[in-house]
Amino acid sequence: MPSRADLDQIDFIVHNDTTRRQALIDAIEIEPIALTDDEISDIIAFLEALTDVACIDLRQHTVNRVPSGLSVAD
Repeated sequence: MPSRADLDQIDFIVHNDTTRRQALIDAIEIEPIALTDDEISDIIAFLEALTDVACIDLRQHTVNRVPSGLSVAD
């Protein structure tokens, strides 16, 4: 995360407090699962696809008409 002078000192209060960190760990209600390196790579590839900069502006891929003949919103 980018640094912000007004937040830098408080950003890691919980992270640096072992009691609070343990309380967060204890509150986890799901069982951990073991993933293979390939499964982790697949998840990372999926997440990267969701944030692909090529998909930020898709206006060039919009259609002017649809097969049903219904109007396409501007």
